[in-house]
Formats: sequence, structure tokens, C-alpha cells
Amino acid sequence: MNVHIFKQNEFIDCDLSEFTYIAAPDGGWANIADCGNFPCTAPLNVLWQFYDNRLTNSNDNGHNLAGDFQIIANNDGFAPHINTCEKKDSWNAYVCRTTNFGILSFESNDEDKMDRT
Repeated sequence: MNVHIFKQNEFIDCDLSEFTYIAAPDGGWANIADCGNFPCTAPLNVLWQFYDNRLTNSNDNGHNLAGDFQIIANNDGFAPHINTCEKKDSWNAYVCRTTNFGILSFESNDEDKMDRT
């Protein structure tokens, strides 16, 4: 998992209701061959950081993307509980007026990590 960083973007006459869409994990991913008896959750761990952005839309439809912000997935265990984040239904994501989120990940270094569930 990586944090994706975007700097000095200019959004010109964009339909910001269609800025992004983050798909939810597919329940069908929960199978013994891939992820065991639970779904792979990678789509819930999306973090995009935007710095020093300019917005030149005549109508931003309530999606003000000027300045600094982060976009995170619609992760029910985290996103709704952050007071600097606003849900964007058409994105299936949240825009957050913060720049201090990060991703903490754990990975096994065992030789058979890809062979066991």
C-alpha cells in the first residue's frame, strides 16, 4: 500500500462530483485460495494527499478542492468518525481537510506467506 501524493494541481472546469470513485471490496474475494475466510480490504486503505491545489470552476457543486486535502475510502470503521472529513456519496469516499493521515501496514516476511491462509 502506498500513499499517493499530488502537488500543485489545477482543476479547471471539472465536474467535481465525478472527481473519483473508490470501489468497495468485493465480498467474493473471501475465499480460501486468495484471502482466507475474510475479504481482502485493500480498497478500504486508499489514501491520496493533495497539496497546494487551485480550483477554477465556476460551479464546484459543493466540492471545494482548493488548498490541501486528503481523500480516503469510505471505511465505516474510520472515516465517519473524523470531524475534518466530509462524505462524498458519488465518490464512495471522504474528502478530509487534514494532511496528517498515513497508512500503517503489516506484512509477513515468512517464505510461505503467499501459500498459506
